[in-house]
Amino acid sequence: MLLGVLNPKRVLRDVKPGLVVADNKLLRVVTYEPKIPENTPKPRYLENLMTIADNLANYFRLVLRNNPKRFKEELRRFEK
Repeated sequence: MLLGVLNPKRVLRDVKPGLVVADNKLLRVVTYEPKIPENTPKPRYLENLMTIADNLANYFRLVLRNNPKRFKEELRRFEK
């Protein structure tokens, strides 16, 4: 997402994430809670972050296996 185009506060309000991992430079600007800096996740969040990473890896593995033509499209959509 482009911060200049989208209002980050509105995006967070609309999406309502369970956890925000923010860049250290943006940490003071992000008011949404819970939030953690990207380079120092607290131990209690590590399990959640590992689960998210595992779920993403499984999702993209299944997309690649079941519909390889759609893989690049899904990856681009996810990276936005």
